Amino acid sequence: MTTHSPSTAVLAITLALGFGAVALTGAPARNIVNNGSFDRAVGGQPEAWQLLADASGRTNAFLTVEERREGGSALKLEYPAQPPRLDSPDPLAAPLVGFEQRGIALNVSDPYTLSFWMRGENISGRSVRVALADTSEREYTALNEPLYATPEWRHYEFNFQWWLNKAPDTTELRFTLGEFGTLWVADVAITCIPPVPRRYNLRLSPTDGRNLLPNGSFEVGRDGWTTLGSKTGWGGDLSGLYGEISQEAPFDGANCLKVEVGPGKSPITFFDCWPSARVVQNALLAANRGWIDVSAGQSYTLSAYMKANRAGVVGRLLIRQGGDPLKEGIQPTQKEVVLSERWERYSLTVKAQAPQMCVAVGPDITATPDTQATAWLDAVQLEAGSEPTAPAPSEPLAIGFELAPRGHVFTPDEAAELHVTAANAAPEVAEVLLRASIRDYFGRIVASPQLHLDVPAGSTAQRPWPLGRLGRGFFGLTVEWTIGSVHHRREIRLAVLDPYPWNDSLFGINHAPVAADLGGMLRRAGILWARDWSLNWGWLEPEPGRLSFVASDLQLDRLKQEGFKILCLLPPLPSADWASTAPDSVPPELWNRMCYLPKDQRRLLHFMRLAVEHSRDRVRVWEFLNEPVWTGFCLPQGDFSKPGANYTPEDYVNLLKQAYPVIKAADPQGRVIGGFAAQPWHYAREFVALGGLQSVDIFNIHNYGTTRAPESFIGEMQALLKLMDEHGGRKPIWLTESSYCGMDQLPWEPWSPSSGDWAANTLLRDERQCADWTVRYNIILLAHGVEKIFGSTLLDEDGQPRKLYAAQATLAEMLGPDCRFSRPLAIEETIGGHSARGIRGYAFQCGKRAVMPVWATEATAKSGSWRITIPPGVNARDVMGNPLQGESIRLGPSPVYLESDTLPADQLAVACPLTTRLDKDAL
Repeated sequence: MTTHSPSTAVLAITLALGFGAVALTGAPARNIVNNGSFDRAVGGQPEAWQLLADASGRTNAFLTVEERREGGSALKLEYPAQPPRLDSPDPLAAPLVGFEQRGIALNVSDPYTLSFWMRGENISGRSVRVALADTSEREYTALNEPLYATPEWRHYEFNFQWWLNKAPDTTELRFTLGEFGTLWVADVAITCIPPVPRRYNLRLSPTDGRNLLPNGSFEVGRDGWTTLGSKTGWGGDLSGLYGEISQEAPFDGANCLKVEVGPGKSPITFFDCWPSARVVQNALLAANRGWIDVSAGQSYTLSAYMKANRAGVVGRLLIRQGGDPLKEGIQPTQKEVVLSERWERYSLTVKAQAPQMCVAVGPDITATPDTQATAWLDAVQLEAGSEPTAPAPSEPLAIGFELAPRGHVFTPDEAAELHVTAANAAPEVAEVLLRASIRDYFGRIVASPQLHLDVPAGSTAQRPWPLGRLGRGFFGLTVEWTIGSVHHRREIRLAVLDPYPWNDSLFGINHAPVAADLGGMLRRAGILWARDWSLNWGWLEPEPGRLSFVASDLQLDRLKQEGFKILCLLPPLPSADWASTAPDSVPPELWNRMCYLPKDQRRLLHFMRLAVEHSRDRVRVWEFLNEPVWTGFCLPQGDFSKPGANYTPEDYVNLLKQAYPVIKAADPQGRVIGGFAAQPWHYAREFVALGGLQSVDIFNIHNYGTTRAPESFIGEMQALLKLMDEHGGRKPIWLTESSYCGMDQLPWEPWSPSSGDWAANTLLRDERQCADWTVRYNIILLAHGVEKIFGSTLLDEDGQPRKLYAAQATLAEMLGPDCRFSRPLAIEETIGGHSARGIRGYAFQCGKRAVMPVWATEATAKSGSWRITIPPGVNARDVMGNPLQGESIRLGPSPVYLESDTLPADQLAVACPLTTRLDKDAL
């Protein structure tokens, strides 16, 4: 899972996620799937579809047709679930079952689209697969896609071509399920029709002006601009605009952008893998935020006026063309120029090969990094044609926004304010009405302010726009206005929360963000720990005897200086390229050779001792190896087909037993984390049976939620704790990698996930569900022996807060650093004759306060009105930390917090009875 753990904001115009979609256009094409809508059934069985037996020949699954609440019919595949078994190498594995249709008539080389809707329940992994194949003597597969089945209905579309000239009776469309659970599929269609091109988000509104770039002369300040730097390792790019708006003799209008680079001026970014990197950002290119629609085949020219504080400073112009994300992707064209001390115009012309463009311009002193330079930019223009024309605004009235006083995060005592700047290039007074709506975490409109602007001809107007005190939590601000015939819409995110007050916390991040300002935002939300990968033997000792800790010192020192507490992998991998037992045929790329055992394990132990002695003033928690045996990344088992590699749990535990005393001798006060860094049940029994618990101070797990509801992990955690109890007692558990994924704005449209991208296929419905599930999941884990939780991204591509940021900050503040689980909420099995299985609550003693988060699962919340009574001496808060009033509080998928300074946690758990009123319409 490690390679899929995003950790920081990535510049919007780079859009590194790899998934996409197609859509149908024009008249409906003929569907060549028979009964793809499942509206024809005999005795509940779908016509033209057959149930596939499992590998034993038995039919352990059930296939039926049922009506969808959304309308129409769906095919339901039920595969009765079995509880996880810790004595099995893969407790969730099950023989394949599924359903199929034969006789799909396809024409050779024609382009096709397969589309369908799908959802699943109690399906945890990537075990659903759709395939289109020829089943004759030598099977040919045109399509074979593994998928995640989410609890919500999701649309899938895939392009393919058929290259066989075969009779249709050997062509089969097949859906299979490789684990226990329930799967629904609806509206299956194969059509021969061209796809609609994918287009990246954020898309800018088209204008009537010659210049396609909004705010090209910076007349409304920083709005619409960010900085494109250099990606740092596997981390992100820069976030936000570097430079200042200057009135120092601009070329056009009142403003220009001043950018300083060089020693003491260039920002420095860090990332701990792969390999660890420190990048001095000496190329600071001002980039427009958003994609501009263009016409393929047309020439476009980017131009900008630039000057420098001395002659000879190098500048760069860059045009990025946004092609199909699943094919050519983003294609850059760039040009270097030499700046002088006077304003000069520079240009770059390209022919559009894709439907979208974005641009960047600025200084680049990469070749001369030891010399400071200052560059000024003005009158940046992108226009159709092969030559630049006179500078012009994109439209006569430009509007810009900036949040104050703290960017995108405020305290509850601060009144958020939007600074509005309007620049009127027209010869007459301009009037504009700005309408805003502010929505909270739950999507409720909490304010709808308006602002009327009168802007004198050829002038600029600035106005503060107070947003008021909004309460705590996440807020989405939407501003809309119209200039001529062009309607504009701007989305701005902000969070209101109390700064985290303690110097320790329960939460961390796997890979710290690349920049200090982003790290500061995380620490403000109670993310105080960072998991670091820089103590990698192969990076630090690339040749025998040439050991240097300079690269790891850079990473660990910056984390310490920024205020993070550090968990360090020691090492992430067991070998260096030169020390590996890998066959000579294995190339020294990435971790290919490092994942094998070393030829002389004493060399590994020697490196570990030196690394601990060198770094123990910054690190006191050491994690031995990352995800061994069960991944192809570290000591891979035979299933990964690595030449000569067939490692077992015993190989890892034997190595751990040697490593543990070495680390403890070098750092007696340090703590050692070990285990298979996997799901709670994965190799846990083997680890315990081999005596692994005696060689760790903390047991690690990695548990990505994917599309499983948080409550589905309770049984696995209970089984893990019972296993420890039966073998000498419990060790603390740290969850050193975890995440759910959810986005409110997808990277491009039309949308459908590609099978090759892990994050895309595990997206939940939206950011709120992602945040709700993450909070519930963290609470469940903390109530089952977990002491620290390391998660993933809480910020969006430009450093703005996601809903999870505010939800995680509230959880961290409510629980604090000294949190001890007491007992679950006292719940009767049935209340008022209705099952209460979907109600969850866990009481924690947090210093002098008792805190109990409580919620109802989605299905339970839909079934009726469940309420919890608030007794005297108990306060209630919502998932954002806002006070809730009343003698009882309605429960839903977003947790509520009950807290008391007078009742201890064990009493709080029994002092809050439940009531319900069944909603018959929901059943």
